[in-house]
Amino acid sequence: MGMRAWLGAVLVAAAGLWIVSGASASPGSGPTAIVALGDSFISGEGGRWLGNGSEPLGTRSGTDRAAFGCDGWSCEYDPARVYGSSEANGCHRSDVSPILSAPVAVEEKLNLACSGARVENLWPALWGGRPHFGEAPQANQLAAVARRDEVRMVVVTAGATTSASASWSPAAHWGGRGVPRTTPRSVAVTLRPMSTPRCRRWQGG
Repeated sequence: MGMRAWLGAVLVAAAGLWIVSGASASPGSGPTAIVALGDSFISGEGGRWLGNGSEPLGTRSGTDRAAFGCDGWSCEYDPARVYGSSEANGCHRSDVSPILSAPVAVEEKLNLACSGARVENLWPALWGGRPHFGEAPQANQLAAVARRDEVRMVVVTAGATTSASASWSPAAHWGGRGVPRTTPRSVAVTLRPMSTPRCRRWQGG
């Protein structure tokens, strides 16, 4: 599983580079951007929670960020407070997703990742990619962004949904300056348009 996920992510990254470098928009025609593709690991689905709680009701030990209007015994819940419009289709793009805190100097940080996505949902439709939760394959969404913005980097995760555990460390390093930390079966790939793709497999720990 780990090797398949790794190879799949590398292929998606290659497709992303092809899409970005072939987009009709010329460099500088839009705001600079970094884009996240992948599954719940990078969409930030876990961002609803501040930790684990033993209480099934109320604020769930104060951990549920979707809780509001609490009266001491119960609360109302609105996951859209955390996931925004992506709560409606289940993609669960959190307001604290990893891409938003990435130490990359760009004007826009865009989260196209979607909970439950597999490699086939990232692949371009022209090459057999399939939609997920009513959204076009993520590579096609990336193409639309690349026609509008100057995409500087694309970050991809694949296979993280099958990991026993995963974590994102703000102190970790992205290509020397901050990267996601995951279990060995989780994969993240970065690439830079108009240059050689930089693909790495990061180990947990």
